[in-house]
Amino acid sequence: MHDYMATIRSLDANIGRVLRYLDENSLTENTLVVYSSDQGFYLGEHGWFDKRFMYEESMRMPLLVRYPGVIKPGTVVSSLVMNPDYAPTFLKVAGIQPPTEMQGTSFLPLKNIQKRKSVYYHYYEFPDEHNVTPHFGVRTDRYKLIYFMVKESFGNCMISKKIQTKCKICTENPAMKALPRP
Repeated sequence: MHDYMATIRSLDANIGRVLRYLDENSLTENTLVVYSSDQGFYLGEHGWFDKRFMYEESMRMPLLVRYPGVIKPGTVVSSLVMNPDYAPTFLKVAGIQPPTEMQGTSFLPLKNIQKRKSVYYHYYEFPDEHNVTPHFGVRTDRYKLIYFMVKESFGNCMISKKIQTKCKICTENPAMKALPRP
């Protein structure tokens, strides 16, 4: 945990250095700054310190954007944005039309952001050093359905307004048992 927190502290300091440089060199107004990572991370939630399960803490990716004149500071967007959306966004900012075969959709301008109804997740590395059961699922803004392949069971999750996840295994539900297995 100490190593993780030291990394966060270093990131914070160095992102500050980059933003200060942009400000001091009059580059802020025409520079899009994006901070993100591959996934969120458990910091003890569920007793885990990892990121590979499809639970809310690891599925949500940090995405902080500074784009003066385009995005008002403090703006919060609740749309389902995925990392394939980054490249089309960057191309659009550069004035380049993304190729039609490119996955993802630009999340700019924010007022025109396309509302996704769902996102898909798949974790397949098993067995490996992390010993995470392979699973896949679909998440909407309110629900999540996870299928654990080795256990042949579904996890059904409801996402509350506080973005907490309440999950239960659904193998005892007759309707879930009747679903075809992938």
